[in-house]
Amino acid sequence: MKFQTIDQVIEYFAQHMSGAYSRVNFDAFLLAQKFQYKIPSIHITGTNGKGSTATLIQNIYQYSGRRVGLFTSPAFDRFSEMIYIDDDEIDDRYVISFMNKFCEQFEKFNLTTFEMQTFLAFSYFSDSNVQISVIEVGMGGLLDATNIFTPVLSVITNIGLEHTNYLGPTIVDVANHKAGIIKPRVPVLIGKVEPQALRVIEQVAKRNEAPLFKVGEVFNVKSGINQYFSYGHYENLELTMNGSYQIINAALAIEATEILKKRWPIKEKDLRTGLYKTFMPGRLEVVSSDPTIVIDGAHNPHGVQALVRSLSSFENKIVFVIFASFKDKDVTPMFKQLEAVSKHIVVTSFSHPRARHLVDYPVMNYIYIDDFKEALMRTYKNAPKRSVILLTGSLAFAGAVRAFIQAGGLRR
Repeated sequence: MKFQTIDQVIEYFAQHMSGAYSRVNFDAFLLAQKFQYKIPSIHITGTNGKGSTATLIQNIYQYSGRRVGLFTSPAFDRFSEMIYIDDDEIDDRYVISFMNKFCEQFEKFNLTTFEMQTFLAFSYFSDSNVQISVIEVGMGGLLDATNIFTPVLSVITNIGLEHTNYLGPTIVDVANHKAGIIKPRVPVLIGKVEPQALRVIEQVAKRNEAPLFKVGEVFNVKSGINQYFSYGHYENLELTMNGSYQIINAALAIEATEILKKRWPIKEKDLRTGLYKTFMPGRLEVVSSDPTIVIDGAHNPHGVQALVRSLSSFENKIVFVIFASFKDKDVTPMFKQLEAVSKHIVVTSFSHPRARHLVDYPVMNYIYIDDFKEALMRTYKNAPKRSVILLTGSLAFAGAVRAFIQAGGLRR
């Protein structure tokens, strides 16, 4: 196959299996290529918050004057935003040339889309001579395609039940897979994790003689148009991102730079700028007003729980929820949590091979409208001006909604 345009590459990715929690084929491919990833890197896993934490860390180091690569997944709106160097998305010409060079080998070893994209990101950072890279795990950790290098720091943001068909049915099972990114004598930073998961991480860290660090407490938290908080010796830090959970992600990012400060010193002004300048679309993002429309990519019970806590800023307002999810997600506890903030829940779907439709719900206790645009427009036309419309359930769904609204799809 010969690729001539980036659209052909994107279509090729879309037609392949997006991912598989196995490293057999990928390891064989890497061995055949004699590929080793040697860029000094921070490796981040967790049930939620890993993408935000990775982006916060990247921005802090970028504003300190370093050349920093960032690989996160899944794509929110467009493929190229998964792979950044500083403020620039991966160059289309590089992608096309790269795919023409390796596509035959990808086919030979039957690689998944995510394995191809991981190899693409690592090759791009290596070829571009970045000084640091920040790598987000795709799923789990132990058998994830990104888990092919020794980092300078491993970060585990939090642990909740997710991908249980791959990682196992219990918190201990999930924790064992997340702890798979821990490497011998490489420091490990963890966020807030429950005792069962903590015991697993402590055991794996001890076995690997890996120093274990835990995120500290934030204080002086204030919310207005932006969020303010203090952490460690830093006072009155400012975040433009919404959601109380982003403060915890910011604390993890700060702690990561503290652990690595001997290797990569950071000036306070650069840390403050990096935090302030970080923006994550689809994370409690307000995209319209009167009524307020909020999109959030919460896609598992742990994430929806954090989302619901962050909705306190909208108390005393009627909340309308429009929900869409992937087929492999445990939606029952997500609905229960959303019912605590809304009596008006509409379930919908969107264009994605993994999207859940009506037939994929064992029981449907809510209004179901298959076309999310129709579901949004009906709600938008009928919702009181001072109410809130929340669209959630999947980051991919949040991206589709955001694109629709930005294209001018909202009309009363």
